[in-house]
Amino acid sequence: MKEILGFIVLTSPLFLILLWVPVCVGLAVWIGRKIFKKGKTVTGVVVGLLVFLFVMAAPVADEIAGRIYFNHLCETEAGVKVYQTIELPAEYWDEEGRPKFMNSRGVLDTEVLGTRFEWKRRTSPIVSNFIRIDKEEWILFDNRNSRELGEMLTFFRYFGWTSKLSPAPNVAVDCQSMWKGELSQNIFMSQIFVAPVNTSGGKNGNNK
Repeated sequence: MKEILGFIVLTSPLFLILLWVPVCVGLAVWIGRKIFKKGKTVTGVVVGLLVFLFVMAAPVADEIAGRIYFNHLCETEAGVKVYQTIELPAEYWDEEGRPKFMNSRGVLDTEVLGTRFEWKRRTSPIVSNFIRIDKEEWILFDNRNSRELGEMLTFFRYFGWTSKLSPAPNVAVDCQSMWKGELSQNIFMSQIFVAPVNTSGGKNGNNK
């Protein structure tokens, strides 16, 4: 029974499309015939085809426009920015140079670092009318020196109205689903927190 219900949930949007296609064909044929009667056969075919394509795409126009603009923002603006590096003493690193203060996913361990560093989140709308896209900034803040160390910038695209007709609608998608390893939180942290480098004069002079 669960398999049947799951199949219905996943395929329900297809039934709506199947119902909408005859409507689009009917309008295209009706308008095309109006033009045929005037002896403009080629024009009637072209206009009928354009009507079909326009009416077919109309219910998902917001989805198409949102996806195009969202992809543009993700490709041109989303990513990471590092403003300041922090050199942490040797006790924060293991013998192989791996950080003890964060896990493999780049999540900071407050038991090791305390409350000096924290993430601050800022969200602001980019578009909120025909389509909805929000900008989300995750800023790594140094509480001791009151400064921003870097930020991870992403965008959220909220799906169009047709997704709400689904029994299991998706709400939104963000740029992180498009990102590769070089934009992961772990790599971002490794660009901000650096281990001390032993030289003839001692450690390097990075900010502490």
